Amino acid sequence: MQKPAKILLWISLGMGLLYAIAAFIAMILANTLNTFGKAEGSAYLALIVIYVVNVGVPFLVKILFAVVIFFGLKGKSENIIMEILAIISFSGIFSLLSGIVNSLASNFIAMTGGSEALITFSYMNTGMAWVGFLCSISTALFIVAASFSIAYKKIELADLRRILEEEDI
Repeated sequence: MQKPAKILLWISLGMGLLYAIAAFIAMILANTLNTFGKAEGSAYLALIVIYVVNVGVPFLVKILFAVVIFFGLKGKSENIIMEILAIISFSGIFSLLSGIVNSLASNFIAMTGGSEALITFSYMNTGMAWVGFLCSISTALFIVAASFSIAYKKIELADLRRILEEEDI
């Protein structure tokens, strides 16, 4: 289970990076398709915040958890606290945070920029949604990798220690 966990972590990080790049490109592409709204500064400011919260922060946290899990797998420790925190974090906490930030950003844009800025915001947010499946794939693979890491630490390491103890007797 150690090797599949490492492979899935690498694939998950690769898909996360692909999502970060694709989401940025999709936001720009969606804005070029916008024929109703006009370029509004408040819309771009809110979209930068949303991009950082929806894409940047989860990706950085995923990298941090992956590094800790990699070293945990190498160190042969049976401690699974970080894997459990990773699974809990990516099972819904970031989705909740994302929804709150999206709602606050929409309200901010509606109050400061008006309807045309809200249209720009909507188009660019839709652009990010076009490639949202990449984020879902990355997150699912990350959760499976953390689960494999738990299985390795609690089942395989325990079996290896038991076998070594039996050989010593």
